[in-house]
Amino acid sequence: MIPLVIALDFSRGYSQQSGKGIISGSLKEKGSGAPLIGANIYLKIDLTVGTTADLDGNYSLELDTGKYTIMYSYTGMLSVARAIQLKEGEILRINVEMEPFSSSFKEIIISSGRYDRTPEELMVTTEIVGKDLIEARNTVSVETILDQIPGVNILDEEPQIRGGSGFTFGVGSKVAVILDQMPMINASAGKPNWDLIPVENINQIEVVKGPGSVLTGSNAMSGAIFFKTEYAGEKPRTVVRLYGGMYVPPQDTAQKWWNGNSYIGGLSFLHARHLDSAKTIDMVFSGMGHFEQGYLGAPKEGKYNIGDS
Repeated sequence: MIPLVIALDFSRGYSQQSGKGIISGSLKEKGSGAPLIGANIYLKIDLTVGTTADLDGNYSLELDTGKYTIMYSYTGMLSVARAIQLKEGEILRINVEMEPFSSSFKEIIISSGRYDRTPEELMVTTEIVGKDLIEARNTVSVETILDQIPGVNILDEEPQIRGGSGFTFGVGSKVAVILDQMPMINASAGKPNWDLIPVENINQIEVVKGPGSVLTGSNAMSGAIFFKTEYAGEKPRTVVRLYGGMYVPPQDTAQKWWNGNSYIGGLSFLHARHLDSAKTIDMVFSGMGHFEQGYLGAPKEGKYNIGDS
């Protein structure tokens, strides 16, 4: 009798582990009711277990008993998740209506000309850098931003586009630098003073790669760089940023001429708002303080900028 009891218990345990169930149903587009041919149905915990919908949008999937999260996905549709508990021998029917995926993007306006235009209306190659990218990289100098744009180099503080030299005697600078429709090229030196451009208040940078002398003057033979600062929006906006870091000492201890640690840090702020109910008078106040003490040479002096408009 003992062997028989053991055999019965073993058979019962195997039956529970090998229990199966089926989930089935249909997938259709919400609203139109069109079948979603080839839609994917799979387990959230194991992407290799699943199936696809047939020509009528129907599907069927056999699974072991237990609790699962079933995922439904289709190109251009929002994915749907369903939590289920499947019992042995159960046929669970789940019909799903999927909604189309839609996303709206902020329109980009190019102002590197007499009129604001969209990128599709431009006749020359234009690189655009938005304020989100500038803020994400914690940029503290304009040269750092421009060096990351393909085809743009800053050599001895002179901008170069597509290899065109910066300054030529008798001609002047070949790249125009414009800040809010105001030229920033120094007439005596032939190059811009980058410290006068408020990094903390840049809303957009537009780099025109190609001749633009008709619009920006004779110093745009290689191209032009346009900086747009931020204006007051519908609601007041205040942004304050603090950053800091530390330089790692050089491996050669003989090159460490300072005591303690070498730090980098700074603060930037921006406040923009309308001053009247008609929103005809704006105020934008910004500033930045930057301190950097490198180990390649003497410590650099602090850099401080405060501006308002």
